Order: sequence, then structure tokens, then C-alpha cells
Amino acid sequence: METVSKTAARTRLTHNRALNEHRPELATPGTVFPSRGDVQTILKKRMRDELMTEALCWELETKITAEYARAAKATGDFAFYCPHEICLAKVHARTKRNTYFCAKKRHISGCPNEGRSTESSLHPGTPKPRPAQIPKTPIPNLLGPQPALKPKSQAPTQAELLQLSRAVREVPALHPGTLAEVVDAWMQMPSKERGMQALTIGNYTQTYESAFTFVRDLRRPYDITTLGLDARVVFGAATVRTWGHLVLIESSKKFSVEATEVPLRLSVKLAEAPSWLTDFVGQTVTLFWHGVSPELTSKKNGFRFKVDLDSPYAGIALRLGELTP
Repeated sequence: METVSKTAARTRLTHNRALNEHRPELATPGTVFPSRGDVQTILKKRMRDELMTEALCWELETKITAEYARAAKATGDFAFYCPHEICLAKVHARTKRNTYFCAKKRHISGCPNEGRSTESSLHPGTPKPRPAQIPKTPIPNLLGPQPALKPKSQAPTQAELLQLSRAVREVPALHPGTLAEVVDAWMQMPSKERGMQALTIGNYTQTYESAFTFVRDLRRPYDITTLGLDARVVFGAATVRTWGHLVLIESSKKFSVEATEVPLRLSVKLAEAPSWLTDFVGQTVTLFWHGVSPELTSKKNGFRFKVDLDSPYAGIALRLGELTP
């Protein structure tokens, strides 16, 4: 029985190879073997496997990601459309394992986002599983909340959609992010890519390379007032420890004040400190901060700043270890 099973398995492998490599001489007797022309026709019927992850947003007058569309839907009534000018079909964001756009009816025939047509099988009776569709996690290109909506009194005409599609054709899909999300994207991004990935902070459009300032690269005098915290994410090594009833974050870098240099400090009451902060106690970390300007203490022995730890966009983020660009 074992020998018969091995022979049958070997026969199936040979038969499948005959079909996949278009080698009729390897096929089992009686096989109706498709011609090369038939194979090419089948291949042409296959549509793109990637999920549709970008669409036009009429209210924002730009292109946005599906992940952003899902979040934006909770804050207003948005209308989304296929970004390809030959189509412009109305779509909506859907989440089923992944988040993506799908047409309410269907895309125009020939649109790159058109769903795949049913594929004739070269192996009758054998299921043909689709490859896994796992879209890449969008990289935030805006640090901050979503842009202000531009109220529309009526649905767009085809001419208006066509004009919008052409205007944003080469523009990256908008994907706002929190400070933590932007920091994580920077950490995961290869150094050589940071100079190519756009990041808008406030009114400044930069790259992930130029938007992050490493304190160790600063030149004397280390003037903390020149860091441009409204348009930059500043980062450097720090320590986290308890001090009485406080959790104290202190920068390793010291900044100039008169004839001396003092560290940056942030203190939080231990009873009010979130768990993500207390988890870093006793550790060397990298402190990222943005949008909040420190002030010199009355004793002139440090710079301190108060942050809203619940603020998603301005404040601090901590990551374990001493990170460098």
C-alpha cells in the first residue's frame, strides 16, 4: 500500500509539472492539454491581486489611504472614489482581515482596480487558492490631525472627479499619524529611505530624515530655543527613574544656559503616571519630543516642560535603548 501511495503521489507531481511548464509529454494519458494560446488567454484574464488601498476623497480634495478612510468615516460623511481617471467609480472602505476599498457596484472594465474575473482552471476539480493579500502598513506623511474638511453641497460631477484625479495623480495618498506612529515609522525605515519619504509637520513639508533632529549632532552652544520644536521631532538618550513620589525623565544631553549646561527634565507624579511610562523605570531610553517648548527652572539647574501625556500629536514618546539615526 505504501508503494502504491508513493507512486500515485509521484504521478500527480509529474502531471502538475506537465501543466505548469506546458510539457504535454509529461501529462497522464487522456489529459486534454491546453494550447499555449489558451494559457496566455487565461493569464490575461487575471486581474491585479493587490487590494485597493488608495482612493480619492471628495471632501478633502486629495487621495487618502484606506486605513485613514476607516478612521475618518467615524468623524464625518466622506465620499470616496477610484483614483484612476478611466474609472472614478464610487468606493467605500471595508475591513475584512485587512482594510481596503471596494466598489459599491463595480469598476469600469479595464480599470487596474477591477476585481479579478473567474479564472478557468488548468487543473479541473482542483481548488485554486488566491495568494495572500496583505497590504503594506501605510507610512504616515502628516504628523497631526486630519486636515479641515471642505464642505460640499452636492456630489461631484464626472468632470470634477476627473480634474481631481489628474491633480493628485503623482501625490502620495494622505495618511495622518500620531507622534508615536511617526516615531515607529522612522524606526522601522531604512536610513537610506528616510530622505525619500515625505513628512509634513504643521506648514512644513520635509522628509523623515530632515524632520528628525538628533541632539548629539548639535553644535555648541546647545541652544534649546533653536530646535524648532513646532516643525521637528527632537530625540536623544535619556534615563527614567523614580524620585520620591515622581517619575523623572532626564536627558543625557545638556543644553546651554549662561555659563553652564543643564539637562532636560520631565517629571510626572507616580500615582498619575501611565503604565507605559512606569515600564521604563530603571532603563536607558530614547526620548522623542515635539511641539512643546521647555522652560528654564527658577533655580536654573534644568529645562522642564509640561506635556499632556494623552495628547496624540504633541508631547513625548519613549523607546527602549539608545537609538541613533
